[in-house]
Amino acid sequence: MANIGFAGDSAGAMLALATVLWLRDRDIHCGQVTGVLLYYGLYGLQDSASRRLYGGSWDGLARQDLDDYQRTYLASPADRESPYYCLFNNDLTRNMPTCFIVAAEFDPLIDDSLALYQTLREHHQPCRYKVYPGTLHAFLHYSRMMPSADRALRDGADFFRAQL
Repeated sequence: MANIGFAGDSAGAMLALATVLWLRDRDIHCGQVTGVLLYYGLYGLQDSASRRLYGGSWDGLARQDLDDYQRTYLASPADRESPYYCLFNNDLTRNMPTCFIVAAEFDPLIDDSLALYQTLREHHQPCRYKVYPGTLHAFLHYSRMMPSADRALRDGADFFRAQL
């Protein structure tokens, strides 16, 4: 069976990890998931210090923006508790592939990334965490202008090369 990996940034990171959990929970085999690359994701926290401190009109992540995205994404308010939206409501203590969790220093979602890393690490699940200093949410989109974005993409490629 082939080794496969998933990756995403922002909501895509949540979708990547949710897909891995969905496959695991339903015992669906489409390859051996050996790595998940998660750039500055949303994993289910509804409030945090970083959500209160960071984000605004400059990055599209003001509190109202995050609420609007959630309403657009979810069919009902009850879906906020789904283990495939609020990933902390899923079992993160078993059978997890290696995760590389990337965070932006001034991101309103950095606490989601840190909480995911701490949860996985505390349950002895394979994971790595790296914060890129001086960056905002979605900094990857500026790889031709920001050396840190280029470095994050290269680090992600190195991670996948090692995992796959």
